[in-house]
Amino acid sequence: DMAPKATTLTTVHGVKRETMSNYFYVDETFMPLLGMHLVAGRNFSADMPTDKKQAFIVNEAFVSLVGWKNPVGQSIEGFDHKGTVVGVVKNFHYASMHNPIAPLVMVYTSMKPVSISVKIDPKRVKQVQATWHSYFQDFPFDSNFLDADFNSTYQKDMTTIRLFNYFTILSILIACLGLYGLAYLVAMQRTKEIGIRKVLGAAFRQLLILLAKDFVKLIAIAALLAVPLAWFIRNKWLNGYAYHISVSWWLLVMPV
Repeated sequence: DMAPKATTLTTVHGVKRETMSNYFYVDETFMPLLGMHLVAGRNFSADMPTDKKQAFIVNEAFVSLVGWKNPVGQSIEGFDHKGTVVGVVKNFHYASMHNPIAPLVMVYTSMKPVSISVKIDPKRVKQVQATWHSYFQDFPFDSNFLDADFNSTYQKDMTTIRLFNYFTILSILIACLGLYGLAYLVAMQRTKEIGIRKVLGAAFRQLLILLAKDFVKLIAIAALLAVPLAWFIRNKWLNGYAYHISVSWWLLVMPV
């Protein structure tokens, strides 16, 4: 999880309700910088003194959890003060897709931040570092890129996929070598039979069917065992994500 949690008090139909939600301390430039979209209300404003102590922006998941029909103007108690909702931001992923989008409250702050998000060319990191030290001498500069942070969230999954691919290729190579060895052995044992059938006018296709039918049976049995197992493992892995694609059963049968 990329956000801390806090308890907030909300009012629905005159009844106060305690809600646990994630929260961010942000300013008026946060949402425009990251390209977030408001579905209701407005963004924070540095020109409105009330925003500094009385304004909140919540996401759609928070509205659904609380049950507000008209969220803008509703009151929230938390974060050492009481305020009202001035805007609702469209749901966005701020944590791993293993989990559904959780309720989020964004609290306006104008204090000195401990972290700043900027959109820059990677070549200008040293320039940003110099600027940081000129304003925040008491805080060390530690930079990282947002895409790298999100990639690290799925590092375990990427490692698993990579290992799975390697073992899949190795298994296919071993299986092909085994089938080749078995086919060669059967062909050598039936050399005389093949020769006699060839002299008697058997076509190449007939000989191929004669030799391959036993292997087709083995492949069919292996497929009957492998396809349900692959379907089970695939579903179990995908169900680990709150948001995932659906894979049709015929995609597993096609390679067979």
